[in-house]
Amino acid sequence: MIFHRFLRCIALRARLSGLWGKILQHIVKLTRQKAGLSEEPTQALIDSQSVKTTGAVEQKGFDVGKKRVKRQIVTEDIGCLLYVLIHKANQHDTKMGYWVACLSTFAYPTLQKICGDGGYRCSFVYEA
Repeated sequence: MIFHRFLRCIALRARLSGLWGKILQHIVKLTRQKAGLSEEPTQALIDSQSVKTTGAVEQKGFDVGKKRVKRQIVTEDIGCLLYVLIHKANQHDTKMGYWVACLSTFAYPTLQKICGDGGYRCSFVYEA
């Protein structure tokens, strides 16, 4: 039990210090190099998922009558994870997709194009 708390504490410190983001960016660079592509991605895909939660999650929303949270995931063209944002399920993809797109372009300034499905309703074109 103490060991699990210790691991959670280390993970939280790494997230708050930005270490996880740096590790993720390094993995993306290495993967793109091995694939013979430039180190920095220029295109990305965005999608959302509604995920069941447990009682321990503080931020919940209602998505079609179910207690859930949503995660917005941004991947680059060969499938490497670029950014993840978890939020309440009652916040629509158009609003939260705009925020995750902004955060992704901040983390990866070389992104020129982010594509999403119909759930985003061209929100990037109008908001950006």
